[in-house]
Amino acid sequence: MVEINISTGFPYFTQRNNKIRPFITCNTTSMIAALFYRKVTFPTSTIYKQPEDDLTNFLLTDSRVDAFYRKESPIEYSKYIIANKNPKIAYPPNQVHSVLSYGTNLWLGKSQNEITIFKQTASIQEVLYEVIKGKPVVQGGLWNNLHHITCIVGFSTSQDDIKDIKDSKDIDLSLVDSIIMDDSFGDFHAGYKIQNGNDIRITTDEYHKLVIIQNSNIKMGHFFNV
Repeated sequence: MVEINISTGFPYFTQRNNKIRPFITCNTTSMIAALFYRKVTFPTSTIYKQPEDDLTNFLLTDSRVDAFYRKESPIEYSKYIIANKNPKIAYPPNQVHSVLSYGTNLWLGKSQNEITIFKQTASIQEVLYEVIKGKPVVQGGLWNNLHHITCIVGFSTSQDDIKDIKDSKDIDLSLVDSIIMDDSFGDFHAGYKIQNGNDIRITTDEYHKLVIIQNSNIKMGHFFNV
């Protein structure tokens, strides 16, 4: 069995210690974890000790992010404004994938899609091929019946030549034993009673059924150009 795990040796990022909205910042925490694995330099904050809080604050307060949200998703944005930006009633910017991607690039001082890009159509093989190249993929799913975002960091397979393949189509999914993700909230297998979500192993069947787009070989995800 061959295993690839790009988060090995890196710290585990939990959303539970976030200062800003710890229960709904799986999105920014997973993005920060992925960027950290790629050794991206974060902006220096004089307000927050953790980059995930700084990114969340940026997404919630930057006028350019607000304008992008309004243009990109006018219906959701209208609900957000009518709800007086109450995250219990409507989606804040960090919970809208396209806005999360745009704002993360902007926070890093980059243009849209320069560091991270949100793809609405990617095969499972394309996701795993990113991992082979040492790149994580941040994806949404239905974990423990909760809409939640995690970071795909690895997988194990009995395909002996997996590290040498040159095309995602050469990945034999039938030989993949498990997919590994870092879950910033904990272990969904235990109903999140276990708060350490580092290197959670899921079957390919669980991945197929639970990661959005559910029950499809085509998935959505945040990919990284670094």
